[in-house]
Amino acid sequence: RTADLYDGPYLRELPDLQGLPEIQFVAACDPVKDSQDYVDWSRDGLRSLLANAMGRPDWRRNRSGIPGGREVAKEVIETIYAKQRDKKEFKGCATYTDFRELLEKEEDVNAVWIMTPDHLHATVAIAAMKQGKHVRLHKPLANRLRESRLVIETARQTKVATHFQPASDGASLRPIKSWIDQGAIGTLREIHNWSNRPVWPQY
Repeated sequence: RTADLYDGPYLRELPDLQGLPEIQFVAACDPVKDSQDYVDWSRDGLRSLLANAMGRPDWRRNRSGIPGGREVAKEVIETIYAKQRDKKEFKGCATYTDFRELLEKEEDVNAVWIMTPDHLHATVAIAAMKQGKHVRLHKPLANRLRESRLVIETARQTKVATHFQPASDGASLRPIKSWIDQGAIGTLREIHNWSNRPVWPQY
């Protein structure tokens, strides 16, 4: 039984995961109820993917923007499960605006899938692990090194199963890390990192 704490683009992973018999999504958490303001890689990619997975190709076709929010997640989850289970309706997904309320009320949830904005990753992961929940976490672990270390320490202490989804295996960074470890640039005090993000909407 899994709770989904998310932001919009990761809705695209729901249909595949709902096909796994080991997983059942029972709750979704997002401060936003229903929106067409989420971000994704293409104008209609996410809507189309979800519509096809639900067997409703015209779902939300008349709305501009990209769907997201807790009620959208609930609709996707329940519609796909109803289809899989040959039921006209399937009501099995609770919704929450606050992850703390979800963790408090959904006592039989044994895993959480964290896809919140980055600044909440550590906070939600640590709270879930302290309640004995297994955690699947999208990159990054946290926005601060200290928070990342707390996530790792909490995982070790609680001994829950964890899965971290990085963007890559980090092979391109290993030479730089090796040089730093060897003292090639002296004591590392600060890192400045530039990025072309945010680049939404890419389309």
